[in-house]
Amino acid sequence: MSWNPDEEEASTGSMVLPKGAYRCLVVEAKQNFKNVNSVGVQVVLQVIEHEPQAGNKYDGRKVFLYFTWDNLNEMAKKIGRRQLADLLFAAGKNGRPYNSATEISEALQDTEVIANLKIVKRSDTGEDKNEAAMFFNLKGQHRGDKQTVKMFPWGGIEEGLGSGRGNGQTSAATSEDGDVPF
Repeated sequence: MSWNPDEEEASTGSMVLPKGAYRCLVVEAKQNFKNVNSVGVQVVLQVIEHEPQAGNKYDGRKVFLYFTWDNLNEMAKKIGRRQLADLLFAAGKNGRPYNSATEISEALQDTEVIANLKIVKRSDTGEDKNEAAMFFNLKGQHRGDKQTVKMFPWGGIEEGLGSGRGNGQTSAATSEDGDVPF
């Protein structure tokens, strides 16, 4: 069997997405052992819609996220579970207990969320990477907010809105210059 590389679509590369709101599909969610002391949920989000002024250049791009489910470090476990609770709420999969990272992974598969992404430095290489600052459901609601966030018609989050209440890891309002304040 022969293969012609000229017939393949161009790759999108691994460039970091600009900070902002993206409607995403969870295309992969699986249990992942980060090390012997930590088990979590590895999530791959695929961008399906974003702010119209960006055109469609980010459609299909993927964002790779890791959330701690269990860890010997209680603070890491607490932060990871808060993040997972936010994601499960946004995906409409809250309201029931979960017994394992595998169970959470199965619940998240093929769900849609709005991820408000920020840019942070990787601790190992110092390179930029995306992280989720907040997750919203498709109605514009965040688990820590009592009211719906004003949405753009395409489904994005208008900067600066939302209470910013929450745990400081997954919940933050944008500042006046658009930066996530943490």
